Amino acid sequence: MTWTNAVAVLFLLVFLNKVWFYQHRGRPYSRGRHADGLALGLFRWVDVYLRLSTLVICLASLYSDSPWLAKMPLGPACGFIGVALVLVAEVLFVWAMIALGSQYSPCFDSHLPTNLVDSGPYARIRHPIYLANTILFCGAVLITSSAWMFGNLGILAVFYTTAARREENGLAEKLHGFKEYQAVTGRILPKLRRSRA
Repeated sequence: MTWTNAVAVLFLLVFLNKVWFYQHRGRPYSRGRHADGLALGLFRWVDVYLRLSTLVICLASLYSDSPWLAKMPLGPACGFIGVALVLVAEVLFVWAMIALGSQYSPCFDSHLPTNLVDSGPYARIRHPIYLANTILFCGAVLITSSAWMFGNLGILAVFYTTAARREENGLAEKLHGFKEYQAVTGRILPKLRRSRA
């Protein structure tokens, strides 16, 4: 593995761990807010699995060429593209967390927001954190060259799609202005043409 891949793996390790310990310890996001009943409780365990398995795959790909990693024949340029994707994911994630502020809540323990956030990346897309994590996992596929990461990416995509759909159905009923917000924003990617209000 090249030095760029090693740096990228370190980025991944930091990114995958910081959110869990910083945002979830003591559940500060739940104070003064009601659970909305839309959370995917199973995702808590899927999240732990994805974090741990991704860490293992990243570290193994850094120090080993073992056949169990199921490495794909990707060129060296893929490592650089993977690094770039990780950086983009990190910037988008931090931007989304700043925009959310106290309205943040993880999808496995969601709490009803007290108001609609439509600033920062939320002005164009409804789930930028899901997008950031998906980009991160795409970068991890390119960095590690491991086919196992495709499995993790697939699991993440299924759970995020399910979580986004459930959250939006509930928020459309419970949060004032959400339906209008839905009409002008994309779920994961920005709409090419924005509807006029």
